[in-house]
Amino acid sequence: MYKQIMFQSTYQIFIILIFHFLGTRILSFDANMDTEERDLTVQTLVFNAFVFAQIFNSVNCRRLDNKLNIFEGITKNNYFITITCIEIAIQVLIVFVGSQAFQVTRIGGREWGISLALGVVSIPLGALIRLMPSEPFEKFFKRTGLLGRETVLPSVRPEAESWSGASALVRDNLGTFANIRGGRMRSSSFVVKSRLMRRNSQDVHKPLRASSLMTMVPTLVAGTIVVSPKPDGKLSDPAHADPSKSSAALWEGKLQFHPDTPEDDLAFKRYGNPKSP
Repeated sequence: MYKQIMFQSTYQIFIILIFHFLGTRILSFDANMDTEERDLTVQTLVFNAFVFAQIFNSVNCRRLDNKLNIFEGITKNNYFITITCIEIAIQVLIVFVGSQAFQVTRIGGREWGISLALGVVSIPLGALIRLMPSEPFEKFFKRTGLLGRETVLPSVRPEAESWSGASALVRDNLGTFANIRGGRMRSSSFVVKSRLMRRNSQDVHKPLRASSLMTMVPTLVAGTIVVSPKPDGKLSDPAHADPSKSSAALWEGKLQFHPDTPEDDLAFKRYGNPKSP
């Protein structure tokens, strides 16, 4: 596709510039013709050649591979045939009727033949372009950035190899991770403190088992994927703008168990309510 764009556009620019500046000499008009009429005829021929080059190139663009049969299945594409016929009809109408609106004039058979011939060249030119190997052009397009540039991963900074650089890098990463985790994680830390204080005041002689702490794991894991719009938390409002029910339940002194927690789990027997989910 890039090959076609490059060569077809180069060809169209070439013929337009040639006939725009040298059209009067190439066509060798009658000496009795007015200068303004000559220029208007050349301008119409340039416009006509450009339009028909685009029309024939649209036929050429029906294929994006290197196969030469660009007319394969064209009779089955009614939309393409209809639109192409409409474009040709409008172009003919512009040349014969829209002289004042489009600053063109009626041209003779010679100018029409030249315009059509210059447009038809787009088809054999497209076949020639397809015969060219694509690898050299692909390398050229990659170097110029037309196919996009490869994403290069950032290298480690030299100072990161030292302890000071490593600690700075870890601090930056932890800061970013804390912002991503959001207020859910911070609110959980406040809830943990409040729950521990309440439990210590009520159950002084009961040891805190590790299994009860493990019930906090699902909430902590879920909190890592929640993003909060506010960076700081307060003990009075641990959830912030997070409408999560988990933080609210924890703040009320409730415990949430994973649905797959077995009923014979020690924490489930001690703190769970089998009747509620």
